[in-house]
Amino acid sequence: MALSIKAQPISQALARAAERGLMPTALGTAQIRDQVAQQIVRNAVFSARTTNAFYVQFLKAAVERLLQGGRGNDWPQIRLELRMLLQRLGYTPEKGFPGDAARGVPPAEPGSLRDLSSDLRLNLILKTQEELMRGAALRARGLDGSRVDQFPAWELVRLIPRQVPRGSRDSRTKGWPQRWVEAGGELRKGRMIALKTDPVWDGLGDSATFSDALDVSHPPFAFNSGMGWREIHWREARELLDTPSPSQVARQPEQAQKVPATKPEAVIPKSKFSVRGLDDDRRARLAAALRKSEARHGVITSATVFSMGGPVDA
Repeated sequence: MALSIKAQPISQALARAAERGLMPTALGTAQIRDQVAQQIVRNAVFSARTTNAFYVQFLKAAVERLLQGGRGNDWPQIRLELRMLLQRLGYTPEKGFPGDAARGVPPAEPGSLRDLSSDLRLNLILKTQEELMRGAALRARGLDGSRVDQFPAWELVRLIPRQVPRGSRDSRTKGWPQRWVEAGGELRKGRMIALKTDPVWDGLGDSATFSDALDVSHPPFAFNSGMGWREIHWREARELLDTPSPSQVARQPEQAQKVPATKPEAVIPKSKFSVRGLDDDRRARLAAALRKSEARHGVITSATVFSMGGPVDA
């Protein structure tokens, strides 16, 4: 069942957010990785153990608003609206959404990360989704043909400090230099630098290697990492990576393979709304609601959700 989603050309990040589909699911994050194709995960807004389709739709719209910015699109306002919607849909941390117990969704301790209404959970979800979209936009821009000539490499750097960074004694996790090497990268004077087309970027985000990875080839690579990219100019790349200058590539085309041209990600399929797992009565109610929303310019809004006359999964 296709949805029409408005997307204004404000940025690549916003466009990328609007393109993604929705995936309400009762699975945990690890189960999502194990049971769902990586391409689906990359192109879908998902929240572990979140089964209500309306909530996931609203979460998707919230990420787009964060990227768009402006009045009323700040974190406090969006968190408030998400909590109100959770209450409206009958969610409680102890019981989840109505019907979650039958789906095998375990109860959550109020205020914990598993509580969908907690600050911890809302902040993590919004932050991760926002960073993923910005990372995808940076990757697309960085792989543009003219830009990759001038800046052929990225350096993985810490952008946001962490009290307990990965690799520290108390973190019980692998640090980024260790991850870098395990992903196939080579440390250059202690720095994590590689061509933009190097497979190390895929390896850093591979959950088959790192359990907390997000299966993406761009920052943040892992949940709450605080890591990001710095573009490396060809002069610095020439010294550290022995890459040719743009003029050398132009004069000697055979050397171009050292800095191969890589196209940005393929076009993402149009957004889809999953109704898998809903019974016939709920499907009918959802279809009726969507027809009404499409009559209002084809956009699902918070007003549409709150005027449903009862949660779909009640």
